Amino acid sequence: MKLSLADGIALERDCFLKVATSSEAQAGMRFFFANEQAKKLPPKFADAKPWTIKLVGVVGIGRMGSAIAFLAARAGYQVIAYELPEFANGVRARIREKYDPLLKRGKVDVDTAERETAAVKVVTDIAELAPCDLIIEAISEDPRVKGDFYRALGKVMRTDAIVASNSSSMGPGYLQQFLYESTGGYGEMIGLHFFSPAEHPSRALVEVIVGQDTLPEAVAAAHAFVRKIGKVPVVLNDGSPGFLVNAALAEYLLAAEALYKQGTPIDVIDAAMRQAVFPMGPFEVADSSGLDIAAGMFDFIAQAAPSNRATPIACLLRDRKRFGVKTGGGFYDYQDGKKVGVWLELDSLLVSPGIRVASNEEIVERCVRAIYLKTKQLIEAGIVASTELADLAFVHALGFAMDLGGPIFYGQQQGWK
Repeated sequence: MKLSLADGIALERDCFLKVATSSEAQAGMRFFFANEQAKKLPPKFADAKPWTIKLVGVVGIGRMGSAIAFLAARAGYQVIAYELPEFANGVRARIREKYDPLLKRGKVDVDTAERETAAVKVVTDIAELAPCDLIIEAISEDPRVKGDFYRALGKVMRTDAIVASNSSSMGPGYLQQFLYESTGGYGEMIGLHFFSPAEHPSRALVEVIVGQDTLPEAVAAAHAFVRKIGKVPVVLNDGSPGFLVNAALAEYLLAAEALYKQGTPIDVIDAAMRQAVFPMGPFEVADSSGLDIAAGMFDFIAQAAPSNRATPIACLLRDRKRFGVKTGGGFYDYQDGKKVGVWLELDSLLVSPGIRVASNEEIVERCVRAIYLKTKQLIEAGIVASTELADLAFVHALGFAMDLGGPIFYGQQQGWK
């Protein structure tokens, strides 16, 4: 205001150019264009006519399955919720809970919430899934449990139905073997991997995992379904246990565990990552998502690629029935879903605890570099089509700070190789 008009305009121009050429601006522009790219099918599927999806079956109405059923019902699909008889009574209540945040914000009224919940058909007989166009499985992350389910499903499903798994680590190429045992080789298998809590807008990513034999029309239908329920689809090729985000998340959690074993408290690690990169730290994320899920993922990754690594702490906690927030205890203890402190016996799981406490800078570098290196490897292997889509996935799945651009962009800014 104290400058002449010409000098003021020059200063404004210089400041604008500084902002427009900053790494934050580049990250934001990359994010925008990647978001637009994700709305479209990859070129090899672009001409496919999607199969019609009207009736959606959801299998396993726990924390994730109830969210998927809620999202499908909200988007106008007819929904059949399949659950074991001993858990069936609570199905509608679990789905109805997902409406509470919308009710508090005035986004829906009580009548709408009750009507949509009541419209969900709850079944305990797997044969009731026969008319479904799309069947989404969200059951235990255990190959034996999934195998039994798919063998049973193959006996009743339509030949032209799309079968999708919400598995955190098992791709369609692995799971379809169980389905084919009953169908004799038919059935379109795909992965639809949601992120918890799936009903929350900040967990917008759905990884769409495509097998070698998946028909383009089924891919197009699954992509359209994900978009209609308000999520962001990123299409991945099968071939990586844990796909993209969870494969890198496993390395991230192992890097955080290594820091803990060397002497850095887990709450210090979580705080450093919250401050710099994510809305939650690695141990908080593991507890929130479910340590039974994380441990199942580690089990499957170890089965697919055996190594000499020590058993992850997440697996040790799973074996002690500490599954995280949902059971009141994981890395942390919880009361009414609220964190009350680090589990006092956590150190007892370590063989020889260290005493070296890492700086915040070292914590961030080691943890993010672990994500960066794994993501780079998966891009080079052709699991994901581009660095931009890979970065987009981490922003939408885990809340990687958008101004940092995602793990690849961030690593490039740091000069990592």
